[in-house]
Amino acid sequence: MRLYRLLPLLLPSAAHACTVCDSQTGHAVRSGIADHFLSTALLVALPIPLLAFAVLAVHYSMPDLAWPGPDMPSEPQPAQPEPAQPAIV
Repeated sequence: MRLYRLLPLLLPSAAHACTVCDSQTGHAVRSGIADHFLSTALLVALPIPLLAFAVLAVHYSMPDLAWPGPDMPSEPQPAQPEPAQPAIV
């Protein structure tokens, strides 16, 4: 086993150095997150499907833009006049 994998276990954690974590505020934040975890996680994750829906709605509502291919001219061609129809008498 490599030693660098054990290094985080030997060092004090970052939470240990946090001055807010051991205060009354830190305990209130932890208990608020733990008590309402499911609703908090739902509210945090809610923008993801809403953003995906908005992106897909814009994507599928836009018209298809044809990119010039080998059989399509890259410059728009002027309209060709239609041939004259013989007059019916």
